[in-house]
Amino acid sequence: MNDRKHKTTRERLAWVSIGLSLLTPGMGQIYCGKLTRGLVFILVWGLSTLILPQLILSLSPMSSQLFARILLIAILAIPIVAMVDAHRLVERTRRDYALKEYNHILVYILIFFIATGSVLGYSLHVRDSYMEAFRVPAHSMSPTIAFDDRILGNKICYQDEDPQRGDIVVFRPIVNRKERYIKRVVAIAGDTVAMKNNELYINGHKLAQVKLANSREGTIYYEDNGSEKYTIQLMDSPEKSITNFAEITVPDHHCFVLGDNRNLSFDSRNFGSVPLATIIARVDYLYWPVEDWSRFGRIR
Repeated sequence: MNDRKHKTTRERLAWVSIGLSLLTPGMGQIYCGKLTRGLVFILVWGLSTLILPQLILSLSPMSSQLFARILLIAILAIPIVAMVDAHRLVERTRRDYALKEYNHILVYILIFFIATGSVLGYSLHVRDSYMEAFRVPAHSMSPTIAFDDRILGNKICYQDEDPQRGDIVVFRPIVNRKERYIKRVVAIAGDTVAMKNNELYINGHKLAQVKLANSREGTIYYEDNGSEKYTIQLMDSPEKSITNFAEITVPDHHCFVLGDNRNLSFDSRNFGSVPLATIIARVDYLYWPVEDWSRFGRIR
């Protein structure tokens, strides 16, 4: 009898409960014999991957501070609460805890794969339908977006409206449908666009440029495009870029895009106006700024 009891009881260890909670929020509760409680944590963790992105989109574009709070909740809140709760359960569990049928390594592995698979499925659904993360592999949007930055694209914002001047969009260029380009919309359908001596003209008016600072590559300016102002960079030696082109009119259901790094960008100056049907998302947030964390959050 004593030998049987020895085999079916085992002390719950805090580090194991925390480690299981880190792998899958809720598994630490199951380890401590609270099956229903653990399943609730797993369910909430899974649903958060679906609900929080939609919350971000419903409030978009929001302030950088609010975006940071929601992002921290999405990444840290549920795992931390699960780990703390699991640790407290260990402290309240008897040393001679009687093992349940589900307190088995194979069950933990099965739960991990089911929960992780569900979260991955939710994440893929969010990526395909609502929001997608992109890595920027070029310098063409500097200084707004730097090389190797990570950004979030809003994929539902253009369901009821068209892109506006100042929007940064991700699209598949007609010249190479396998690629995805990130550029800024400077003109919309019906606008006329021209460039003279590296200065942009929209509907016959030269866009005002206010000098902000000098950079290693050139000069950074604020460009005033009607209701939108944004930063651009002009290089000191733009001999390889298109700095002049005759006035054109943007066709219906199209927009005209340029890189913010005007002299280091392959854009509408090269391949013409962009069909709205090729636009994938609007870039709203920078979540991994490789150069300076003061740039984190909403992209302006």
